[in-house]
Amino acid sequence: MTTRFGMAVLTTAVFAIGAVACDSGGSDPDTTTDVVADTSTPDTTGDTTTPDTTADTTTDTTPGPDADVTADADTTPVDPCDPNPCTNPPAAACNSTATGVEAYAATGTCVANGTVASCTYAVTDTTLCSAADPKETCAQGKCVEVVETIDYTFDAAASYITELGIADDTCCFDFDGDSKMDNGLSALLGLLGQFLGDTDVNALLQEQIDSGSITLLLENAGLTDPNSQASGLALNGFFAEAQDDLATSKAGTGTFLADPSSFIPGTQTPLISMDAKIDSGVLTAGPALFQLSIPLGSLLDGADTTLDLTIEKTQVMADVSLGANGKGLTMANGKLGGVVPVAQFAVALNALTADCTCLGTNGADIIQVVTTDPKKLKLGCTAAFSAATPSCTDADGSICSALGDNKSLVCPALGILPFDQDADSDGQKDSISVGITLSGVSGTITGLIPDETPAP
Repeated sequence: MTTRFGMAVLTTAVFAIGAVACDSGGSDPDTTTDVVADTSTPDTTGDTTTPDTTADTTTDTTPGPDADVTADADTTPVDPCDPNPCTNPPAAACNSTATGVEAYAATGTCVANGTVASCTYAVTDTTLCSAADPKETCAQGKCVEVVETIDYTFDAAASYITELGIADDTCCFDFDGDSKMDNGLSALLGLLGQFLGDTDVNALLQEQIDSGSITLLLENAGLTDPNSQASGLALNGFFAEAQDDLATSKAGTGTFLADPSSFIPGTQTPLISMDAKIDSGVLTAGPALFQLSIPLGSLLDGADTTLDLTIEKTQVMADVSLGANGKGLTMANGKLGGVVPVAQFAVALNALTADCTCLGTNGADIIQVVTTDPKKLKLGCTAAFSAATPSCTDADGSICSALGDNKSLVCPALGILPFDQDADSDGQKDSISVGITLSGVSGTITGLIPDETPAP
């Protein structure tokens, strides 16, 4: 299925902030005049000389209680690397040939770029994946077995996600340590709202869940105690097909077949997999990758338009209990959060607007990542799109025609999209935070969707 993405026409605003410096400098020194009267004993001999009342006009410049003394400001430059802030190394990752897993130093090297700290972490160890039988490859920071046919045994316990929604800016996790919840995606959809009009993204998400277009199962692999389990538990995500009606599925007694595309290609390792634990009925899981498709309505030739995101550093938290089928978990008050890199947005936007040939770019990308600001990555229009003369009409679909008609607004507006996270701790914001609410009931994955590829 070809996925298309509807990008909003954003109205740009230029904010001029004028800073007026008041108080031209320090006050004058204390120039209080001391008048000293002559208090000598009066001359009673008849000397009628006029008493000396000459004023002493000596200027008192000694700082005292009435002196206006302004302290000099401390102009010593602040060193962003003192103390060293580079104490958050990236998770283990695959090497460039996908033949091994690289681990990074616990403390990185800090380089000051003005007032911004940039961190780099050295590779301290590489664990090579097996080249012998069974052969392994590196995927998502771990060695996994290469297989020709998926032969995966599903745990009897799983949770069927019945509700998903984009949370507001009061949810869901604090990724940057400022004691505030981070959810830049909420702000982004607010900006997109001008173009989406009355489109209710969360209503569309629920509609797709109820229709079966989005069927997501979280396998509770290794579940032994729904109230308290400190180890041995994993949440593995599978897109699936329901084998029962919606009422049965939502009652917590449904069965499902998993889509083989839910596995890392060439392996039987789930694409979505995160370690989890349960403490007093509260499940926490992550960090890991998470796949999400956000429906945005019919914005291109009447076709349904979605924004497909791979969320990194995903965390999940929910209140859990044993579900109706007696095996899987019911999930309430759930929340999911993570970050999506700027570069991923650029790739998604370019791929999903590729059908807009009327934009006049001759197939070239229309959006690029702008790296000129040391504090923040941004999106901007490519030279090809900036120089193009679009010829879009309503017949090309609302997204294409809107991009063409409003190019002069779209290009500068891309630069204000709320990318708010520095995911790699190098001092430059490079990602947008995501906050999602979710609920689920128990379910059972009974196998894989049959391969319908015709035999040769």
